[in-house]
Amino acid sequence: EALEEVGAKVNRNCGLHVHHDARDLSVETLKKMLALYIKYEDAIDELLPPSRRGNGNQYCRSLFGGSTKERVLREIKNARTMVDLEAVFNFGRYYKVNLQCFRRQGTIEIRHHSGTTNYQKIRNWIILTQAILNRAIDGQVHFSVRIANYRTFKEALGAGGRGFQDEYSREAIKFFD
Repeated sequence: EALEEVGAKVNRNCGLHVHHDARDLSVETLKKMLALYIKYEDAIDELLPPSRRGNGNQYCRSLFGGSTKERVLREIKNARTMVDLEAVFNFGRYYKVNLQCFRRQGTIEIRHHSGTTNYQKIRNWIILTQAILNRAIDGQVHFSVRIANYRTFKEALGAGGRGFQDEYSREAIKFFD
């Protein structure tokens, strides 16, 4: 409401960047979070406008870019340290998931969403991206590409752990359905 009152506007050059606290997360948890995001990036793309999909936006590039999901997942799986993990993405911050802010701020930045002043979009996107992180914290994640669509994405997040178990998460998934 405050943004609307002051006349805030967005265009296709704007993005919604969400930072999730990651100070206490292990490299293994970060690897699982990235694996989930890569496996389901195409399904997540479908929730967003065309300007934020695929590898076409210079400020939120695909996590697997010009490579294959399989190759990037293998590199992530083989990473042993945070430096190894950052090297997979050439230390760039302009990916849908930015790890560069981890060292400075102790956060993971999700840059994927388009700019918006709509409270419901912002709220539900934060909840959805937190559910991805929760799944990485609580559950087992396979570093392989299987059938990855929006249905299997929802199943992966809801299977075990905190995923979509609370009312806020269930509301967020209904919002995106």
